[in-house]
Amino acid sequence: MIMITTRAARNRRFIHGPLYYAFDLLWLNGDDLRSLPLIERKRHLHELVRGSRCHAIIYAQHIEDQGIGLFEEICALDLEGIVAKRKRGVYKNNGLGCKKSRTRSILKRKAGTICSRE
Repeated sequence: MIMITTRAARNRRFIHGPLYYAFDLLWLNGDDLRSLPLIERKRHLHELVRGSRCHAIIYAQHIEDQGIGLFEEICALDLEGIVAKRKRGVYKNNGLGCKKSRTRSILKRKAGTICSRE
């Protein structure tokens, strides 16, 4: 994933300003996609980004295997960390509207503190 996103960013050198790495899509054309599995939401997202004329948006590809290797690369590059989601995971309404409470289907790992323990 790091090689893919780095290559994508290098190909967009002519863009001034931030690049946005899109990794999930919760709403599309007024439709709530939160009840769809992540893998389906990402399919919609990929089609949307691929058809966009906005070169500042990069589709963040997913890694199904090699998560430990990816995390080690994140540490080696001194990046912030990764977010892992279950590919069949859905958003469940927790009574707060669009907000979602943390569950076991989303895992965020910050690299700095974990990598420094080696």
